[in-house]
Amino acid sequence: MSSTFDDQSCSCSGITSSRNWHMATSELLGTFLLVSLGLSAAATAALSAPATAQLGSGLALVVALYVTMGASGGHINPAVSTAMFAVKRMSLADFLLYQTAQYTGGLLAAALVCCFFYPPLLDFETAKIASSAVAGNAGNITEAAANVASTFAAHSAAEQMEAIYVTHAHQSVSLWRALSSEVFATGSFILAVRGITDNRNAGPPLYLQPPMIAATVLALTLCTAPLSGCSLNPARDLPSRIVVAVFQLAVDGCTTGLFSLGGNSSFVAPLLGPYLGAAVGSWLYELCITRGLKASLAAANDQLQRESDGKIDPNDDLEDADDLKETRPNGDSDNLDSSEGQDPNPNAADSKRRRQQPRKRVATKDTELSLLESSEGKSRDVSVSLYNA
Repeated sequence: MSSTFDDQSCSCSGITSSRNWHMATSELLGTFLLVSLGLSAAATAALSAPATAQLGSGLALVVALYVTMGASGGHINPAVSTAMFAVKRMSLADFLLYQTAQYTGGLLAAALVCCFFYPPLLDFETAKIASSAVAGNAGNITEAAANVASTFAAHSAAEQMEAIYVTHAHQSVSLWRALSSEVFATGSFILAVRGITDNRNAGPPLYLQPPMIAATVLALTLCTAPLSGCSLNPARDLPSRIVVAVFQLAVDGCTTGLFSLGGNSSFVAPLLGPYLGAAVGSWLYELCITRGLKASLAAANDQLQRESDGKIDPNDDLEDADDLKETRPNGDSDNLDSSEGQDPNPNAADSKRRRQQPRKRVATKDTELSLLESSEGKSRDVSVSLYNA
């Protein structure tokens, strides 16, 4: 979830390109880091520190972005790749390659984290059930009861894994409302990401972009998680569902509606919502922001061209304070000690000489942006321009 869009399409040679495969492995590694650290934070929150889940997910995003932004653009999210593909800044071959890498990284991360945290979750549930059994039997618990408690603990641990790793909508929220919430959240995320990473906009420097993007995710999670769970990233939710379903089949012989079309654990909203929201958000940025930025740059370039052709004097609107001669109301010179015949303004000649010399213009953001705009025709490294709008 991280990020760099460019006016020109990603010009890559195709799936067989060695560079494309390097970018794909970067996406796989970045998504693996994002999902593994994020799921671990969620599991840790369930076991010991509830307040760490959202903070841990945000920090995981920062780490994954710093690792991958230079190599592949730091998509690490199928929705971000969809946003680029929707505005024709990514080829179909690269889009499919990125999607495959992202889902593979998410699947490996989910499997690893579930294997790591299943024993602690099992012990946690066993202790909880045994404690309840002891309290209900006046401090005595038989061996048979302990075995039953262990069986229920395994079942409870599998259910707890679903609650931790899978995106759930609120039980009172309908499927269409959850889907709309995901579309809104992901669209807002893409708008923010493109604004943050657009080098023609007022975004931060490159090294500050990851924490700003993570802050956006944190804000959206706080705002929309109670409705739809705020997935934002299908590569985090779908692979986790697959891994949890395997654990549930191993323990109980059945799953608990992880792939149902309805209900609060439906996969429809977390999977389709980010794709739809990413396309809508990217189109809106193109329509409402990119066009305005291009118009501003065109106007700035036109003025610079006219000034370089001599049609506009950039010094016309500048006043030289040395040209102004202060006089008293009665017309006497301000300098009472000046002798007769002496130039009352000895700096006038120097001022005139300075005016005749060309002034050194101060570079502004517009002039810098015009230089960026003028270099659009040159080929640029796709790895550092994937998110620049």
